[in-house]
Amino acid sequence: MPTPLRLPRLTVLGLMALVLALQINTASAGISWCRADPGVALNGTVVQIWVAIPLEYQPLVDGPIQVTIKTPRGVDRQLLWTDAGFNGLGEEVTFRTVRDWDEGRRSFPVQIKVSVSAGGRTDIPMQVEIIPDNGDTIRRDGTNGGLSVKTRVVRSL
Repeated sequence: MPTPLRLPRLTVLGLMALVLALQINTASAGISWCRADPGVALNGTVVQIWVAIPLEYQPLVDGPIQVTIKTPRGVDRQLLWTDAGFNGLGEEVTFRTVRDWDEGRRSFPVQIKVSVSAGGRTDIPMQVEIIPDNGDTIRRDGTNGGLSVKTRVVRSL
């Protein structure tokens, strides 16, 4: 049985631990994100495109996720997969050619533009991650009205 002097100390330490745990929970509590991800292959390199909006805005989404991928002429482009998108509305992936971009030997320029229709709003936070299977992940923050990421993709073929 604890001595009377130790009981208050243990109680105080227990309360301090509880307060600290609550503060850590509050500090780490942040935005919950809803994510979707089409995947493409560009000259053999698989590129996953994660699109995320805060969960609280998902009910506003009223159309498919729009993804436009621009590459130089001559780049082999394939849509590998899409998922249900937000609210089951899917994803639309479009490829475009930029004629004045040069296709390099080891890598080539790529521009990926993403937008999510949400009842006419264009101010909803959105995150986009570009994840090539042979390179570094790129993450950008913007809004659902349109977020454009320009990068280079290393050729796998």
